[in-house]
Amino acid sequence: MAVPPSPCIRSSRSRCEAASCAPFAEHGAIVEQVRTQILERAGLETTDDAQLRVEYRADGAAIITSRSAVPAEVTPDPRDRRRLGVKIGGLMAGDEPVALDHPELAEGWHGVEADGRWTDGAALVPASLLKGRVLTVTPLKAGLRYPVMQQAAETRLTA
Repeated sequence: MAVPPSPCIRSSRSRCEAASCAPFAEHGAIVEQVRTQILERAGLETTDDAQLRVEYRADGAAIITSRSAVPAEVTPDPRDRRRLGVKIGGLMAGDEPVALDHPELAEGWHGVEADGRWTDGAALVPASLLKGRVLTVTPLKAGLRYPVMQQAAETRLTA
C-alpha cells in the first residue's frame, strides 16, 4: 500500500497547517524547547575551542582553518544552516589591515556582518593580499560550540 507524501513537503506553512491535525512549527519557543531536550538526550560532546590555525601554502596564500559546526545541528534554534568556522573581527597582513569586505576574500567566507565575518572552517586569504607578509587573525568570541569528534572518526576522515 502506497503512502501519500506529507502535505508539508515543498508546501507553504499555511497549507501545511491546514492539512495537519496539529499545529505546525518550524521555529520559535516550542521548537527550541523540544530541540533542547533532544540535544540533551543525544549527549553530543561540544567545545568552544575552535582550534584556529593559519596554514601557509606554497603559492603564498594562507588558509584560516578551524573546527566548524552548523548551528541548526548543535543549538536549539534550527534556523541557521550555514557551516560556520570562526568569526573574524580583523585581519592584518604584516602591519597593514585587510578589509573583511575585500572582494578577494571569497573562498571559505560568509558575508560580512556588522561585527565581523564568519569563515566556513577553511577560509582562503590570497597571496595577492598577503604579499609575503605574516597574517594575523583576530577572532571574535561568538559563542558557537563545536562538536568534538571521537579519535577514531578523526582518523577515518584524515586517512
